[in-house]
Amino acid sequence: MKYSMFRYYSIVEGMNVARLSTRNEHGDELHVIVAQDGSGARNRAMRTKGLEALEEALEQGHPPGRVMVGE
Repeated sequence: MKYSMFRYYSIVEGMNVARLSTRNEHGDELHVIVAQDGSGARNRAMRTKGLEALEEALEQGHPPGRVMVGE
């Protein structure tokens, strides 16, 4: 799966985050926002969870927009 990542400080979330996004077969964007305030290993783990949530959403035909990551 091809994806893009944008890191920034979110005033809404109150922490550093990464926005991961991809497109479905129709070209519509799905994205997820994950925390990036931990160590390198924790940040990679959160990105992995976000990418897994995006893959699952694509497989299930999720509508375009934000995908929530399960805890």
